[in-house]
Amino acid sequence: MLLLLCCSCGQQQAPENHSVFSQNTPDSPLYKAELERQIRAIGADRLDYHVEGYTERQGEAYLWVNVQGKGLSAIAEMTVPDWQKLGKIRENQGLGYRGAKLDGLQFDILDDSPEVQFVFRDLRQIID
Repeated sequence: MLLLLCCSCGQQQAPENHSVFSQNTPDSPLYKAELERQIRAIGADRLDYHVEGYTERQGEAYLWVNVQGKGLSAIAEMTVPDWQKLGKIRENQGLGYRGAKLDGLQFDILDDSPEVQFVFRDLRQIID
């Protein structure tokens, strides 16, 4: 049983989840603000990113990214201006990609509006 947990999608589980993340949804302003704070404190380059899913809301498509490392385990809801580097994730609505590593993920954190936004910028490769 332990072997299965260690090998599951190459993801590490955080020792404990932050209460803001467990009590709110990834699209809520409070969740996004806390995730921004944690990413900035840890450093975006020190975290691992995996495909969690895909969602559409009010005509806008979002990539849900599992962000893990240094005690953090949360979902970043990312706006994707150009889906070309993300293969067929949008076309397949994330199906078949869950758990895939987003190697070299680059994104911007926009916090100059009432709600924090995570915006996909670039990606080296998707490792399934």
